Amino acid sequence: MKQVLVIRFSALGDVAMLAAVLKDIRMPSDVAITVLSQARFAPLFEGRNFFGADLKGRHKGIKGLNKLLQDIHFRQFDTIIDCHNVLRSRYLDFRFRLAGKKVSVMSKDRLAKWWLTCRFNHNRQPLTPMPEKYRHILNLSIT
Repeated sequence: MKQVLVIRFSALGDVAMLAAVLKDIRMPSDVAITVLSQARFAPLFEGRNFFGADLKGRHKGIKGLNKLLQDIHFRQFDTIIDCHNVLRSRYLDFRFRLAGKKVSVMSKDRLAKWWLTCRFNHNRQPLTPMPEKYRHILNLSIT
């Protein structure tokens, strides 16, 4: 069985969108998904494997992130999908890569968001909605 870890720590709206996409997407029967997020978001992922991180307590800082890796038994996962792409999750991605795991990181298109609101941009194009980005990276990484 393929073990997949999906990381999204904060922003309630984005975590809720991820929960809806995970509920909606069709997974192969040989794939088990575990979500790593803040413990307070556990009700959003009811019925799914979930690990709640205590980012302001036990799992705070580099030492805390190393404890988090031990707590989730990180060697059991085959694929890691980073849907957050911030410093904290990048450190975890680095550690997973050192362990030889496949890591997929979602692009948040920060430059495109900046350019959309830039006063010099006179040719504004709509951006890809976040749920579509979540679906895309999940489909790419799991198949």
